Amino acid sequence: MTSLGEPATRPTGPRIEPELEVPPRPGPFPLPAPQRPSRRRPGVGWIVAGVVSVLLALAVLGAIIARGEAVATWPAVARLYALVGLPVGPPAAGLELDKITPLRTDAGLVVEGDITNTGNTARDVPRLRVALRDPDDKETQFKVIDPPTNRLEPGETAHFKTSFDHSDETATVKVSFASR
Repeated sequence: MTSLGEPATRPTGPRIEPELEVPPRPGPFPLPAPQRPSRRRPGVGWIVAGVVSVLLALAVLGAIIARGEAVATWPAVARLYALVGLPVGPPAAGLELDKITPLRTDAGLVVEGDITNTGNTARDVPRLRVALRDPDDKETQFKVIDPPTNRLEPGETAHFKTSFDHSDETATVKVSFASR
């Protein structure tokens, strides 16, 4: 026993403590490898994006410039060009107007004729512009009419007819495809 003023003495022998084991880490994944700093420069991404943008712009420009060849190779693409407002050529390429016949009646002038698809692919038929001209070849009247059909297959023909009230007796007729 120790008295109140004396410090307690500890045994001086080796201390026996229970062994502690380190528990394994949970999860089947190995430790991630330390990240190495990237050797790429920060501007490389911008250079790649710029090159891709230039190549894309050149492809679009080429498609615009060579649209005639594209339509000749694949006629269906003409609708895509028309959709974005890029004309591909005359509105009636491959279509012919023939047998234009003006007929005078008591009520005025009746104009009729045929539209024929002379191409080897189906074609959309644009509206028709029927004009009357005086003997000096100045236009006096005109009408823009819808075609009798919207599309003609290769070799197919459609007949159109329109009339003018109170036309000049000396007028001549000119029929053409209307521009868009």
